[in-house]
Amino acid sequence: MITFKKVKVCFLLIFIFFNIFYIAPCYSLSLREDLFQNALELSSSGKFHLALQEWNQYLDSYPDDAAGLSNRGNVRLVVGDVKGSIDDQNKAISLNPSEIDPYINRGIAEEALGLWSQAKKRLYVCYFAR
Repeated sequence: MITFKKVKVCFLLIFIFFNIFYIAPCYSLSLREDLFQNALELSSSGKFHLALQEWNQYLDSYPDDAAGLSNRGNVRLVVGDVKGSIDDQNKAISLNPSEIDPYINRGIAEEALGLWSQAKKRLYVCYFAR
């Protein structure tokens, strides 16, 4: 016999499963955005060592984010890891070759290493690619 109590329990179970399997995954997108925004704010405010830690944490979870790689590459350049910066820009370019920022950022990092001809060539191509 179906009682009101059994119906309430069924609705409660449906509600719980709905929250676990439908609503909970929505929070992961928000968490991603929060991690990205936090790393970006630390970068913009000049807290580069903290920003680098945040970008590392973000990229541990989202390694295929070209924008995250390019941003971490910029921070790496500021803290003196020029080769790491170039590596990040190269990865960002391989993930999203149509985005121009990583090309420019890589050229700037190459200038920092004194690789003038490579930097000039890349920046020249970027300028005329617009």
